[in-house]
Amino acid sequence: MSLRVVRSEPAYPLPDCGGLLACARRPGELHEPIALAAELGERLAARAARNGIDVSVAGTLLIEAKLLRRDLAALGLQGLTSELAQRAELPARPLSSAEGNYLRSLTIRRPTATRKAPVAKLSLPVRLLGRIDAALIPRALEGPLAEAICWETSALARGSTIGEWGLRRALELSGRALAG
Repeated sequence: MSLRVVRSEPAYPLPDCGGLLACARRPGELHEPIALAAELGERLAARAARNGIDVSVAGTLLIEAKLLRRDLAALGLQGLTSELAQRAELPARPLSSAEGNYLRSLTIRRPTATRKAPVAKLSLPVRLLGRIDAALIPRALEGPLAEAICWETSALARGSTIGEWGLRRALELSGRALAG
């Protein structure tokens, strides 16, 4: 009896993400690429590289932090943003392996040289797309990245998004009672 190679049908092709998701991300999220102005992409790539974080992760965290600031302002709690997290919180629950990988990518960062390829797209969680517009993105991407990373690690440790964690934390700091 001899073995022979049998040609099989080609596998169902996976979507081409163009390298957008080559890093650890918040587990379980669906992402969509959005176009980014070249100059803004270059500045974000340089900041992300200096902080040792992926460009799309940096963009996502900065946009989420901007949305949290906007929500706090709408509630009259904008004065609490500096108190939200001066230090990242430790996990209060067991993390899944994917969450652990993502947390490590946020906390054990290695600054790198600036990306050589131009950044023309960001991969953002679909849950954010309905809350952002073209005017918010440039303002958000100029925000404080170290603070956004700190907020994300604290949120992940609590099993929340930046917005959920930040609003709860601000209400606690303001002395307002949380229902449920």
